[in-house]
Amino acid sequence: MALKTFITQAVYPVSSSYFLSQLKDVEVLMDCAKPLLKYVSTDNEQPKELLEGHTYNFEAKFLSIFPIGRYSINFLKMEDKRVYSKSTFSVARQWTHYIDVEEVDENKTMCTHQVDMDAGWKTPIIYFITKLYYMNKQRKWMKRINKVNRA
Repeated sequence: MALKTFITQAVYPVSSSYFLSQLKDVEVLMDCAKPLLKYVSTDNEQPKELLEGHTYNFEAKFLSIFPIGRYSINFLKMEDKRVYSKSTFSVARQWTHYIDVEEVDENKTMCTHQVDMDAGWKTPIIYFITKLYYMNKQRKWMKRINKVNRA
């Protein structure tokens, strides 16, 4: 199976600067991944924030229970409104992730995720799980943002 690209978009009721700050916060990212995926840091200590040029290593668990392998994210670049990471994931040969953040207005941000993946014969399964993952993640982001906006 060849490379497959997954793209999803969502609009959030926050400024782009707030949204970008949350993208670097490891606790936020881990919370938004649950319950579909759970990441446990295999580095000496859990990072608080993803820093450009650093690699972070995790053990991934499907449904927070079933080990599915190691996941390393190389947080390559965080430009003004674009995040680029290249990861190694034991279930995929290639996993390249782009996040584009566009300010719609001062209190609305559109976020586009693009994941280029190649998992051989498992690609359709991984693609489907990725789709579920981002549906869950977007719902959790919205819930989190609404909670902050109410405070």
